[in-house]
Amino acid sequence: IIAILFIFGSLLMLRAWPKSGFVRWLIAVSFVTAVVFLAIVSRQPGETARLNMEPFFALKRAIVINTGGSFPWVTVKSKILLMDIILNVLLFVPFGFIIPCLSKKLAHWWAAIPLGLLFSMCIEFTQYSAKLGTADVDDVINNTLGAAIGWLLYLAFLKKVRWSKPKRKRKKKSA
Repeated sequence: IIAILFIFGSLLMLRAWPKSGFVRWLIAVSFVTAVVFLAIVSRQPGETARLNMEPFFALKRAIVINTGGSFPWVTVKSKILLMDIILNVLLFVPFGFIIPCLSKKLAHWWAAIPLGLLFSMCIEFTQYSAKLGTADVDDVINNTLGAAIGWLLYLAFLKKVRWSKPKRKRKKKSA
């Protein structure tokens, strides 16, 4: 829900105030604050620090790919794990959308997606250090995927905005 709200809120604010740097930074800081609250502040510390470094561990436990027959199909083993994966991806979609809006230097994939990766790694490091649940490499992978999807949405939005602007007729200069 937070991801969807931030995407639509960002779209509305960018349409209303397309040149306002303050609004863009306000959206970015608000989003980062919300994610930090969800991932760190709202959690209670445990007795030990837990760490999962096996990539796609949750995905392997959530689904099974059946290859028998003429084409493969997927069976869901754990709806809870699958929902956790989806939510981790969706949580970072706004990040990938918002970061390129901050400046032209951040509008490229080589800026926006690595920043999503770095932000996710900082969250997981903090969770591990403060013993807040399990620091999980899957979360980093899923969050980075979400940032990449957000960046692609940013590109689609940017092209739509460019294409939808009506062309202005130029006034002829009189001699």
